[in-house]
Amino acid sequence: MTPAEIRKLQPSILINGRAFGSGDFNTHAAERELPATRPAKDWWENCQVWAKRNWAYVKEDWKPNAKIIEQFVLVRARNGNFLLNVGPMAPGDLPDIAYDRMKEFGEWTRRNGERVFDVTDASEAESSNVPMTARRDARYLHAVPSITATKLEWRGARKPTAATLLRDGSPLEQSYENGVLTVDLPTDKRGGLVDVVKVALA
Repeated sequence: MTPAEIRKLQPSILINGRAFGSGDFNTHAAERELPATRPAKDWWENCQVWAKRNWAYVKEDWKPNAKIIEQFVLVRARNGNFLLNVGPMAPGDLPDIAYDRMKEFGEWTRRNGERVFDVTDASEAESSNVPMTARRDARYLHAVPSITATKLEWRGARKPTAATLLRDGSPLEQSYENGVLTVDLPTDKRGGLVDVVKVALA
């Protein structure tokens, strides 16, 4: 069946380019590991395995959620989709570790959900020393585990009304000058996963 025949049956379908050599979104540029720069400004997806190496179930170590959520954040900061694979065991069940990791990831998403859904990447005129996502009335700065900076910077910034730690709403010290916002995130405010700072805009 050709793409044209598929679209005739389901006009709104999205087709993965792997099947026909081209499609509606790009999965070739970001298989497991991310490229140094964002793929071309089109729809793209990063496919990752939660287990250490294999797509199918193998009894092996799993990547820690700190690494997985950091990669998820980086993908969303580049306006991509994150597809996370879990291989089932022979009877069709998932290993216990899958449920443990999903619960932790789910709790992180519950506390930080507004930076996950209905956001996009920031404009090309903006930059940050940490991954950043955007809404019309907010920017979200992500203190990922691999970055230990205690001062988060947003350049090309609009003047904010507040900066808060998203998971608990606690206010953070911030300064704004000449289009540069600096937010203080002390070490004792850091958690074990990704800490999200919400910058509210008027």
